[in-house]
Amino acid sequence: MLYSVFYFNGTSNYINSIFSKLTHFKNDELVMEKFEAIRECWHNFLDDALTSISMYPDAFDTVSSFTRERQEIALQEFIERESVSFVSESVSDVLSALGINQNAENTHRHYQIEIISSASALKERKAGVSRIAYIVNDPELLLALHEPLKAAESDIVVFSPFQSFNDKKLEKAVFTAVLALTSSNKLKLVFPKLEQEDWGAFSKITSPH
Repeated sequence: MLYSVFYFNGTSNYINSIFSKLTHFKNDELVMEKFEAIRECWHNFLDDALTSISMYPDAFDTVSSFTRERQEIALQEFIERESVSFVSESVSDVLSALGINQNAENTHRHYQIEIISSASALKERKAGVSRIAYIVNDPELLLALHEPLKAAESDIVVFSPFQSFNDKKLEKAVFTAVLALTSSNKLKLVFPKLEQEDWGAFSKITSPH
């Protein structure tokens, strides 16, 4: 029996309908401006979709619009409702850029986020902090933290295998750490959904020789 798989059937119809609506504009300059903006969005979507299909072919086919925006809204509501603040020595500027509350005054719960490069840094925790998330980008360090991680009941390790601390990847790692800290207390280890090239170093040391 042969199976035909059709990707993007619904989204293709959707983008065609948007482009069709541009024909109703009488201003040619405006049409081209909007066309280029829509085309760029569509191109970015196709890049993301190709990565997702290539890396996670068996993942559930879910529809989720404005995921990041909804997460940010829900996160701010949680921070205000639960009176939460965050502290950090290494990523305070990123927390500020994300609009995450770092004012410990008049807050009942304090979380900490740090980038670490050694297992000894696991012991570094500010006074009054109830949970801490450690961001690591070294796969060998991640494996070395396996036992200490199990001993620290409420702490979290976020693995984000960036080769350098560029703004986009670091912001993603910090935001992931914030979401993890405000999630279940049972959460111990977080592997964000990443692109193929990010996993290169990790796959080398975990694959059988």
